[in-house]
Amino acid sequence: MKRVLIFYLLIASISAFSQTNISPKKLALIVAIGQYPENSGWPAIASINDIKYIKGALINKGFKEKDIDTLKNNKATKAAILKAMDNLAKKASTNDIVVIHFSCHGQQIQDQATIAEGKDESDGYDEAIIPVDAEAMYNPSGYDGSKHLRDDDL
Repeated sequence: MKRVLIFYLLIASISAFSQTNISPKKLALIVAIGQYPENSGWPAIASINDIKYIKGALINKGFKEKDIDTLKNNKATKAAILKAMDNLAKKASTNDIVVIHFSCHGQQIQDQATIAEGKDESDGYDEAIIPVDAEAMYNPSGYDGSKHLRDDDL
């Protein structure tokens, strides 16, 4: 009887361990913008080159290519980036590993005017990532900064 109990406890322990030791999924999103529209005010940068290096490093760390999403150049609008991040969040579960990499311009932008709109910065500025559809300069009769991807959005 003692051997049967020990055998049962051993099987139960192995079963419990294997259920809690499930490997986490590894998911990634790479956003790379090297070419901005000519009238945006943003100069071209070599960000597209980063895709192969970041993807290679992720694959070397056990990420599967099918689990690495990429947005580049004209596909990397603010709406597309937010949608890709939402999709990534839907795929991810507790204990999964998620990497989001941006290779693009960034800048500070004036914080929102009210707390209800998102005013939260003591220095008065949000940090922002620059999607392909964001312009470089605020223009009271044109661009209002709404296409910047603010730290509040992230």
